Amino acid sequence: MFVKICVVIAAVIGLVGECYGAELCAVEKLPLTTFGEHATLSYTLNGTSPEKTFPVKLTGAEIRYTRLLISAPSQGSYDIEIRDFTGKVLQSIGPNSVVHSQSNPTPGAVAFWSNRLPAAILKVEVAGLSANQDVKLLEYEAMPAGAKAPFYSVKGNEPYWFDAYSSSFDDAIKAEADSVGMLVTSEGSSYSGFRNWCCSGSIVSTKPRLLFMTNFHCGGTAGAVEDYWSDDVCHHTIVDFSWDGDTVGREYQCVNVPVKEKSLDLAVLELAPLVPGTPPPPAVFFTAAEIRDGQNIHVIHHPQCLQKQVSVACTVTKSKADDWLNAGLMSDFEHDCNTEGGSSGAPVFDDDGEVIGLHHLPYHETSPGLCQRANAAVSINPVISVLKSISPTPVLDVR
Repeated sequence: MFVKICVVIAAVIGLVGECYGAELCAVEKLPLTTFGEHATLSYTLNGTSPEKTFPVKLTGAEIRYTRLLISAPSQGSYDIEIRDFTGKVLQSIGPNSVVHSQSNPTPGAVAFWSNRLPAAILKVEVAGLSANQDVKLLEYEAMPAGAKAPFYSVKGNEPYWFDAYSSSFDDAIKAEADSVGMLVTSEGSSYSGFRNWCCSGSIVSTKPRLLFMTNFHCGGTAGAVEDYWSDDVCHHTIVDFSWDGDTVGREYQCVNVPVKEKSLDLAVLELAPLVPGTPPPPAVFFTAAEIRDGQNIHVIHHPQCLQKQVSVACTVTKSKADDWLNAGLMSDFEHDCNTEGGSSGAPVFDDDGEVIGLHHLPYHETSPGLCQRANAAVSINPVISVLKSISPTPVLDVR
C-alpha cells in the first residue's frame, strides 16, 4: 500500500492535484512504501578475470539478504560460486541448476536470480568457461529486516496485528497464511535511479499456472497508467511466501501479468519458482452470501513489509461502497482492520477462512483536510468473474 495514498491514487485514476491538510490522516510525504535497494552492476567474469568481490549497499538498515541477477551461457560446462567475505560458499551454480531464466538481451545467454545470499560483501568466482564465454553480474536487490512503520491507518495508538505463525493462532489461520506472500518490486534505471516497494497478495490458483492476486496500483509509481505492470516491473518482481523469520526460501518470480484490471484495482501475476519446491496452496473463495455490515473479518498481510501478520478483532463497517474510480460500481466494502503500507493486495477473510475481499485502500483524504477513516476492499465476486475469464481457465477453489 502506498504511503501517500492520495497522491499515488490520484495519479493512477486520473484525478488532478495532490491532497492537502493531511494531518488528520497522518499521511507520510513519501509516495510509496519503499523497501530495500536495487542497483545495477557492470561486472564481467571470464577466463581472464575469473572473480569479483564487491560490497552490497543498503542505506540505514541491516541487510537480511541479497539476490544477484546473473547472466550466464545457456550452453557449456561451467561453475559459478558465490561466497561471503569469509570465503563461505553461499551458492554454487552450473548450467543445469537454473530453475527459471529471464529473457536476456545477450544472445546465447540466460539471466536468472540467485538464491538468498545472507551477506553484505559478495565474492563471485567462475571456472570452466570457454574462451568466448562470459558471466555477467547485472543487478542486485538488497533486502532489510523490515521497514519503518508510521502506523497511519490503525485504530488506536498501536497496530492490532500479530505474527501469523505465532502460538496466538490455530492451524486454520496458519493454513490461510501459507497462501499469502510479500511482493517486492522496483522500477527505474541506472540513470534515473531505482525505486523499490512492497505489497501483499495471495495465490489464487496453481493449475494450470501458478497465479498470484494483488493490486493494480502495486505495479508502478505515480506515472502513466499504461506503465503499471510493465514487462520491466514484472521482470523485477519477486514474491516471497516465507518472509517470516525462516531459513528456507520460498520465492517466486513474475513471468507474466495476465490481468491488469484498473477498475477493480486488480492485477494477477503468473509466477515461476526461483528454487525447487511445492507451491503454496491457493486461497479459498466464498461467494454464497452477501457481505454484511458488522461481519467479523481478518486480514493477512505484510504491513510495512514486516513479517506476515494477521489483523484481528475487526469488522465490515460498510458493506457497499463506491469503487476507487468513483464510477458507481459499488464494488468495494469498508472495514476497520489495521493496515499499513505494504498491506495493499492482501486477502480479507471471513471467520470460516474464506476470502471475501481484496484490500486496497487505507485511510485517505476525500477532500482537503477531510480524512475518511476507513479501509476499503474490493468485494470478491467481481474479482472471481475476472479470474474465470483468464485463458487457460484457472482452477479455483470457490465455495
